[in-house]
Amino acid sequence: MSSSLKNAMVAPDTRFLPRSPLARWALAFFILCLLLLDLTPLLRFEAGTQFADIDKVTGPAAWVSIIAAVTLALLAVVRSKKQALGRILATGLGRWAFALAAAALVLTIVAPTIGNGDLYLLGGAVAFAAYLTGSFASFRASAQRVTLLPRTAIGAWALCLSFAALASMVASSLLPFDSDPVLTQIVTELGVLLWGPAAASGLIAVLHYRERSALVLVLTALVATAAVYWAIAEFVFAGH
Repeated sequence: MSSSLKNAMVAPDTRFLPRSPLARWALAFFILCLLLLDLTPLLRFEAGTQFADIDKVTGPAAWVSIIAAVTLALLAVVRSKKQALGRILATGLGRWAFALAAAALVLTIVAPTIGNGDLYLLGGAVAFAAYLTGSFASFRASAQRVTLLPRTAIGAWALCLSFAALASMVASSLLPFDSDPVLTQIVTELGVLLWGPAAASGLIAVLHYRERSALVLVLTALVATAAVYWAIAEFVFAGH
């Protein structure tokens, strides 16, 4: 084996935590957001009436945590991928992705502050568009070919999980008000349980296994943004 080939074979990073301090803080804020979202229903519904208004505290805290996580994660990416980002921003799609991401961040911060649900939904839609535009801009900058169907096993799993998560979310919203409460709870919780593995497997497929399926990209972006914005809205816009 030639020396150049040996130098190109870099062992995968097996660190449990991210190397960058910014990425570690982003992970910490994301975990804090998940804990707040998971503990709030437990305190509100199972610990008595004294915690009935706990979402007035945990909702804004979860919202601030996810904003901090996203901001720090973006800063970590900018610091570690300066050259790649320079090539992406040199393309028209890359500049559009940057503008959309900035607009999504502003809308997501401002909308809950002024209590405007329509602006919040617009922020989620813009975030979805920014994710897709940025992904395709990075593929164009690195001259990578995009396919329709997944070519990796984890990409296929991500596609199936995303379809199942979206189907559960749509089914829970279409169930009539007089339907069986147990059925409504099962369908809703199924969607909540599936969105995490769907988004995670999609991101791993794209970032680690270099999956370039347009379906995986679109559904991963849709599931991730819809689930995150829906979960935060349950607390930030409680009662609406």
